[in-house]
Amino acid sequence: MDTLAFKTTLNNDHEAEVTWRWYQGKTKNPLGGSIVVTDLSELSGDLRAVAELRAINYLLQERQVHGVGRLGSGVAIQVSDGAIRKALLKGALKAKGSGKTAKHRVAQAAEFMGTKFFCASVSVEQRWRDVEYKAFENCTISMRAGEPRAVLPCALLGEHVAITRHGLFRQVGRIDQHLSQWQEDDLTNVPDARFEAGWQWFKRVLSSKNTLELLTRNALTDRQAQKYGRNSRYLLFPDSQVPAVLVVSKDESGWALVTVLREKQVNFLDRPAYMVGQRLVNAHVHERTKAMRN
Repeated sequence: MDTLAFKTTLNNDHEAEVTWRWYQGKTKNPLGGSIVVTDLSELSGDLRAVAELRAINYLLQERQVHGVGRLGSGVAIQVSDGAIRKALLKGALKAKGSGKTAKHRVAQAAEFMGTKFFCASVSVEQRWRDVEYKAFENCTISMRAGEPRAVLPCALLGEHVAITRHGLFRQVGRIDQHLSQWQEDDLTNVPDARFEAGWQWFKRVLSSKNTLELLTRNALTDRQAQKYGRNSRYLLFPDSQVPAVLVVSKDESGWALVTVLREKQVNFLDRPAYMVGQRLVNAHVHERTKAMRN
């Protein structure tokens, strides 16, 4: 197990200093550094925890101190604020899709860890002893860079898509675990590794040349627009064992995954025609005919 440990101190209302240590295996001489997080005045509260999460995001997604392309397996993250740990309690996340912190700002800033780095263990650092560093790095980052997001490139859109916790959990429940609509909200019994596999599934789907866009057959109803977004786009991945449709929507931060739908949930979309024997058939007509025969 490798360990990434943090200690955060608020210098004032505008900046915080995050000291970090990266231990590989049982080494006693970690790689370390100091990250000054600026522009905290842009935030409304929970400055210490949010600044620490911004530093964690920098180290895991930008600096990739734990290894290029590595996710959360085999990584222990020791934080200095208990609200971060509460936001990422795996039992609570699996059972109801959210952690146990009452601090919404912290939960929002921690979402990237509950998706891309779900398998990392998170605890609160108990002791911060003096150590001899293998090397020490200094840098400054700004909160103006925006909310930490776990994103993947989408070949079809030509842009990145943020993988939301709700979207990841819907993929795990509906597509990976084949759970019914009455079971999909509680993923308590699903192994942690399936959430990491879900991230890899999105990586494959969004980069696939076989992924295609479906258009709505008619104008969305008010209920559909409220659930999925009036201007959302629908991406079909036909190569999955359970055909899946990804619903993505764009806001001021870019594209984000709204949810993942099963094939039977997308009757409002105009699905492409396909071959049956030697004939090209209308997908909706053929599926309706099969249902009537059964």
